[in-house]
Amino acid sequence: MKITKRALVSKSVAALGACLCVGLLGGCPASGPRDAGGAIVRVDPSRYAAPTELRLTASQEAGVVTLRAAGINRSSGFTTRLVRSAQAAFPPEWILQNEAPRGAAAQVLTPFDASATFRSEDPVDAVIVSLGVERRTVPVQR
Repeated sequence: MKITKRALVSKSVAALGACLCVGLLGGCPASGPRDAGGAIVRVDPSRYAAPTELRLTASQEAGVVTLRAAGINRSSGFTTRLVRSAQAAFPPEWILQNEAPRGAAAQVLTPFDASATFRSEDPVDAVIVSLGVERRTVPVQR
């Protein structure tokens, strides 16, 4: 099978476009954000939605940092969780995944409360939380 220069350029442009698209939505497939297990976290805008009245808080006590996300989803059936980014960064980075329901769901405003903890003997001043392309800095209360 002969690969022409035109086919190679076409595939390269398509790959670059996919990388830029995913990069805008949460990371390039090759180097994007990863969860604590090392799996690449892909953000599909049709599956994830920003909650309303989102409140992010963080506190540190006795070497444990607790991160909490609370808000309201536009319907029932959302799966909302905080996932640690595997990128070694300081301040620590987390991803708020707010996955829309698959199929029919009651069209009622539904509150949620998600939390996560991690250990740090050193004082943590802030935690970064990402939701799609939005990043928020959450100050840590002691």
